Amino acid sequence: MDATYKMSQCEYPELVVGISDRSRKFHLVALFIISREAQLCFQAALLAPRRLCCWIIQKELVVCYAMVGGDRAQLNALTAAFGHNPVYQFLMCFFHVLKKVREATEPLSSGARSTILRDVYNMHVARKESVYLPLQNASLKRW
Repeated sequence: MDATYKMSQCEYPELVVGISDRSRKFHLVALFIISREAQLCFQAALLAPRRLCCWIIQKELVVCYAMVGGDRAQLNALTAAFGHNPVYQFLMCFFHVLKKVREATEPLSSGARSTILRDVYNMHVARKESVYLPLQNASLKRW
């Protein structure tokens, strides 16, 4: 499940909730306009699709992965709404990962910086954990 946050022209906070398939395409599940940027507002919105799923298909919605930007209220709301699943994992939005990596590598030489960014991109496109982990280990040794 991906959850992302944007501001509309009228400055109402919007919460866009959807799922990503294996081909990494985003499919909209719900769009919420919320009153403020607070954990309780995000949490109430995120619980709505969970309740609806349970009501329609008589099964609980199980979320294994959730992705948001850097907002702590969104992270806490996702964890409160879906963190009861033992395999639940939080993933940071790739845009925010790159932003943090660029900020952290700014003092480094351009060669070191491009090596680190290349490694981050290579890990990002890994489709399986069995591909990702060796890339991660090699990157950590290089750094």
